[in-house]
Amino acid sequence: MTDLWEITLQSGEDVEVQVRTCEVLTHCLRQYRRDKALAARLTLPWRPLYEALRRHCAGEGLPELRGGMLAQARHSALFSLVPRARRHFPASAAAEVWAAARPALVEGWVSEWLDVWERLAFCDFWSSHWMYLLARTAKDDWKGVVDWRPLLPRLYTHMLAAFRVPVGTATSSPPMSVTPPSSVTSLFGHKIDQVGGASRG
Repeated sequence: MTDLWEITLQSGEDVEVQVRTCEVLTHCLRQYRRDKALAARLTLPWRPLYEALRRHCAGEGLPELRGGMLAQARHSALFSLVPRARRHFPASAAAEVWAAARPALVEGWVSEWLDVWERLAFCDFWSSHWMYLLARTAKDDWKGVVDWRPLLPRLYTHMLAAFRVPVGTATSSPPMSVTPPSSVTSLFGHKIDQVGGASRG
């Protein structure tokens, strides 16, 4: 199992090989957990997976000519592996992961995220990911570490864009007469679908 772990995380230059081995490893770990004695003896280092995810998300490495389907397959395979593998991380992994990630969480990092978001052309795919990330941050910021007040106008602008409200002389049917945009679900969850269904009924 550890050999398969190493092959999966060291085969990043070949997307197809990494996707296939990653899927096999995820399946093995799913089956492996049924044997508690064997699962208890398996320990996987978290850092190689962390580095693979970081390279994938940051787009590091040599430029590659590949289609969107291959990139999405790698994304799905790596992120499906995370919940299966983390059960076998060493006990010290939580503190070590936090120590590795904490330097990036400096004062003003939420504002920097918004700066990056605003540089992108409007795209439902990226907007939903940014909204989900900021929603999780706001939910867990119960100590008030982040000063949200200066950021509210910018956040409201993105929220308004997510609803696709017509402006100017544009006309549109009532927003609840159609399925709400997927990016809105990132803010309000599936309750927005229930509201829309109630309005249509």
